[in-house]
Amino acid sequence: NAIHKKLGLPLVTVDKYPVLIDYNDPNPHIKVIDDYYYYLEAIGNFSRQKNVRVWMYMLSTQYRNLGANDIVVTEHPLPTEGILRFQAMTALAFGFQGLVFWTYELRESSNNEKFLMALIDKNEKVTQIWYNSKAVIPEIKYYGKELLGAKYQESQHVYGPTGPKPFPDTTTFTSGMGCINKASAQGDGFVMTRLTKGNFNYMAIVSHDPFNTQNIELTVANGYNWSEIGPARNLDEASAGDANPDFPSGMNIRRTLGPGGIILIRYTAI
Repeated sequence: NAIHKKLGLPLVTVDKYPVLIDYNDPNPHIKVIDDYYYYLEAIGNFSRQKNVRVWMYMLSTQYRNLGANDIVVTEHPLPTEGILRFQAMTALAFGFQGLVFWTYELRESSNNEKFLMALIDKNEKVTQIWYNSKAVIPEIKYYGKELLGAKYQESQHVYGPTGPKPFPDTTTFTSGMGCINKASAQGDGFVMTRLTKGNFNYMAIVSHDPFNTQNIELTVANGYNWSEIGPARNLDEASAGDANPDFPSGMNIRRTLGPGGIILIRYTAI
């Protein structure tokens, strides 16, 4: 807020890399950092309140942070399809209007950072991360086009039986948000965000889990006209081939969310 007041920024870029291994942890394991959603919520609120566009730098590089004697302190693992999708869809759900891959080409290592792989290697050859990015980019384009110009309003979290403890300084879903009045997960759970764009409202449901698939269930409250926005392969068999089907209020939605997967619902009050 202070920087914006002084400079009147029309655009803010953010780099918050959510997936890492912390070797200071007694049980080092790959995880989503605890404060990730707090930062996204704070930035989403700033963007709406100040009418400032925000872009997200997605980590597309595998690298390690080094301490004394080159001991690895933390490591950002190789960005899989799931990790890239998780970063992209979560950012879109929080109203980010641009996504940047960082870095495209492998950087030189330094005294405190060791870079292992990027989209392009030192011999200017594409790597597995390049192919992972190529697989996710069509999804980014699809959902990004729909949410271009959408403004983040609020977010809540649904936790499943295998999920992490509640993320600090965030809100746990209890009884209703937007057009959704019930929600449950069988895995790590998901974040639900509400966005607006013109006369439309959106509910974006994005998995907490960049690594695994989980089944979830949502219930749309009475009093809404709504459509699920997504490629036909993501929808019910009854609506296969129709990317924008209209469903009745009160319907249960049962879906399988892939790693970092998203469900996008567009709705209006009846």
